Amino acid sequence: MGASGNDNENLQKLLDRTIKKFEIITDFFKNKDLINIDNKEFNNQSIIILLALREIDAVKNLLSEKERIIKIPQFNFKLKKIYKMKFNLVSNGEDIKQYNEKIEKIYKDLKKCANTKKIMEDYNVSTIDNLITSLEKSNMPKIIKKSWESNFHQFFLDFIYTEIISKKMYTKEYLNKLYMMKYITQYLIFIKKWIWCSINTNLSLTKDEIKICKLDAFNEEKILSHFLLKEVENCGSKLIEGISDLKNYNENALDELILFYLEILKIIKKFENNLNNNLL
Repeated sequence: MGASGNDNENLQKLLDRTIKKFEIITDFFKNKDLINIDNKEFNNQSIIILLALREIDAVKNLLSEKERIIKIPQFNFKLKKIYKMKFNLVSNGEDIKQYNEKIEKIYKDLKKCANTKKIMEDYNVSTIDNLITSLEKSNMPKIIKKSWESNFHQFFLDFIYTEIISKKMYTKEYLNKLYMMKYITQYLIFIKKWIWCSINTNLSLTKDEIKICKLDAFNEEKILSHFLLKEVENCGSKLIEGISDLKNYNENALDELILFYLEILKIIKKFENNLNNNLL
């Protein structure tokens, strides 16, 4: 299940894209007031921060491993299954060290944006680290349940209208809001997939499906590389007890989100092309 072509080059592109994502999310929340807002808004904004911090922590753990093989989970849109792409590290490790330093700085900056005291109260945890450490598997269900209780999906629709549709501006700042729409959609896809895998326990891949995954491995229009997807391995029906009508709620949401995500990619690509051609 290895990556084709130059492993280091492909891994570098993926990590560069991931760091850019974390930087944009952090910049977004640097301008947000997470103290003087109502509880529902706070809960939904905090979900993005917590998932981003968990994802950053997952990247930190992955890059700190001593093994020379890095496994990055990918979600294939056609199969709706998760596949781990393996990257063989052949460098001297200096580039990984630089990524670690960048990731650590972003992690600290984003953590500062969170109203940690209120988050700890809402989630009934003694420290925020209990929520944002990706190795602490038992707390991901708390975030998933909070997304259900706070109607995170509706929050996302409101975000699209207030930040994207009603304020359409052809600027670099607006492009970052389009990226935020992309990243929030990624987290929604993760949430739906996590719930789906809690209901449907067959996660295995056939040999033919593995071939498809390998073929699609570096096509963003066919797969989603996302470090949080590793946590799907630890979901289960017992972890989502107490959420009523969950199966019906989740049944069609994943398909709709995938289609929407692909449209977002087209919008961003067109916007980027205009930006590169100095049309903005």
